[in-house]
Amino acid sequence: MTVRGELKNGVNWVLEHIIFRHVFLIIPIMGLLGEKLPGAAWAEALSLLAQIIMYAIYGSMALTGLVVLLLIGFWLVTCLFNIALFLFTTVAQFYRPDGDMDQWN
Repeated sequence: MTVRGELKNGVNWVLEHIIFRHVFLIIPIMGLLGEKLPGAAWAEALSLLAQIIMYAIYGSMALTGLVVLLLIGFWLVTCLFNIALFLFTTVAQFYRPDGDMDQWN
């Protein structure tokens, strides 16, 4: 068997025995941690999981261009979520339930 065939068999073994068997455990664990972690850390954890899956696809199918575009997309979505969360928490610090703004008093 060629080196390429051995690499393909190795990647397929990793995908089957590590990624696909444990991804069903990773998602519920991340769901439980979502209640404990702040939103930015939750977004980073989801982005990391997406990157692991994309690298697994890249290793098995060699769809380099598609995977790079998807990784950039996940990174941009994570950045936008973090910016929105920062703006929300910044505004929420000054807003009172009675409608007054703390910074003006």
